[in-house]
Amino acid sequence: MRLLRVILAAALLALTAAPAWARPDSTDEMAEKIKRMEEQIAAQQAMLEEMKQAMEAQKAETTAEVKKTALETAQKEVAKETKAHNLTGWKFGGDIRLRYEGTYYDSESSQDRNRFRLRGRMKVTKNIGWGVTGYLQLASGSEAGATSTNQTLTDSFDKKGIWLDQAYLTWTPDIEGHFFTFGGGKYANPFQSTPMMWDTDVNPEGFYQNLAYEFGNVQPFFTFGQLMIKENGSGKDAYALAYQGGVNAKMDKFGASITLAYYDFVRYDTNYKYANGNTTQTVNSVTTLDAGDFNIFEVLGKVTYKARYPLEFFVDYAVNTGAEGPHADQDTAWSVGGQIGQNKKQKDWSVAYRYANIEANSVIGAFSDSDFGHNNRKGSELKFKYNIYDPLSFGAAFWMTDKIVGSDEWTRLQIDLEYKF
Repeated sequence: MRLLRVILAAALLALTAAPAWARPDSTDEMAEKIKRMEEQIAAQQAMLEEMKQAMEAQKAETTAEVKKTALETAQKEVAKETKAHNLTGWKFGGDIRLRYEGTYYDSESSQDRNRFRLRGRMKVTKNIGWGVTGYLQLASGSEAGATSTNQTLTDSFDKKGIWLDQAYLTWTPDIEGHFFTFGGGKYANPFQSTPMMWDTDVNPEGFYQNLAYEFGNVQPFFTFGQLMIKENGSGKDAYALAYQGGVNAKMDKFGASITLAYYDFVRYDTNYKYANGNTTQTVNSVTTLDAGDFNIFEVLGKVTYKARYPLEFFVDYAVNTGAEGPHADQDTAWSVGGQIGQNKKQKDWSVAYRYANIEANSVIGAFSDSDFGHNNRKGSELKFKYNIYDPLSFGAAFWMTDKIVGSDEWTRLQIDLEYKF
């Protein structure tokens, strides 16, 4: 036992007396080694992360390439099937409008009206080829009249009518400038004007030709129309010939146009459908328009300015040079107005004002502005429109008009919510 104790004591003494090279590293040296090892580990981790990212990028690129190839293949198949079934070149559009309309009469003998109305339109366009395009538009409306597509909410939930509003073909030859267009059918109005002459809902019937060509900043144009008014199986037909020409000019932010038009309505006085302010006479139980002839000369001038809020100003003047009879002196119409702003995108707005004086036999009452009250009226129109979203807008319009001859003063308010697609 004593020998064992001696051996253990000697071993302990040897350990405590070991040379410096056999001792563990100092604290600073150990810390340095640990730091280098941590740096090596961090570098390895960074390398691993780069390798992972490269692998993910390669995987994403491969996936995108596969998707692109699949999409291109699908598009080719769709295009092939579309062409095989003649489905290319189609365009669809339209609008839905909800409206409150109140008409308030100054005279107590007339009943004020409060109507809730709607309008729905659907238009299809097809590029047939060889410069030929087809158009078809269906629209709502409570009657077949040319100046309104509104439908009043009434009649115990009866179904509402749908009318053929447009159906026509146009041909524009494939030549440089595309300056000539020929159209026929029931078509969108090709004539430049204001609602004083043509209500915005009027779509003429017959044929038209339009020529326009740009010379730098100047564009002369001509539009001719052969309008079918009434076909008579046992008599001569009623029709109109239209001739319009003008010039559009641009200079920096300014634009200007001048338009001259002549409309010759043949046998319209004995074949009219709605007088709407045109004066009438009854002889031997036959009622006709007492103006006799309608040969209308119109001048329209516009000035525009492009800015954050675009500006437009116009003057429109028309005279019926063919007016006859006891009211031949009621042959002139004029309108002046302007607008600030536009309505294309969300938060766009516009404000417009117009004053008009439309004598009884100056223009065709059946085709003039229905919201204004057609012919034999004078007064003001104020409109506001705001785009809630690109396709959705809110609008309000106010009219204050009275008869030129006689008395029938009223005000009208319209509030609209309209969605376009």
